[in-house]
Amino acid sequence: MERTTIKLVSRPKLKNPVLIQGLPGIGNVGRIAAGYLVNELKTKLFAELYSPHFLPIVVVRPDGIMRPIKAEFYYYKSKHNDFVFLIGDSQSITSHGYYEIAGKIVDFAKEIGVKEIITLGGLGVEKVVKEPKV
Repeated sequence: MERTTIKLVSRPKLKNPVLIQGLPGIGNVGRIAAGYLVNELKTKLFAELYSPHFLPIVVVRPDGIMRPIKAEFYYYKSKHNDFVFLIGDSQSITSHGYYEIAGKIVDFAKEIGVKEIITLGGLGVEKVVKEPKV
């Protein structure tokens, strides 16, 4: 039974949208990078994803109000392709949840016309190279 849900805040008209996903992970790299783009491009929130497979905690906002853990979809209009950004507070805490959440994201992406998905993330390394070649 699927319990992950997406709540629409608005329904923007998107032109050839590309989805860029950044969720918490190793070093929080994907979340930080996608969050930076969301802030710098002054994107607009249009949907929220809620799932019982996220961590069972709440986030306390600066005004003292609590909200459940969620993922958010933002959009940015550009000349050739529009961009949809997915950022979130958590990944699934269960293996089943990963499949359910991923399926919901892919179905929603298809529904809004996304044909390409880019995921951002970090890669853990065993040792730090003092003088990298790159």
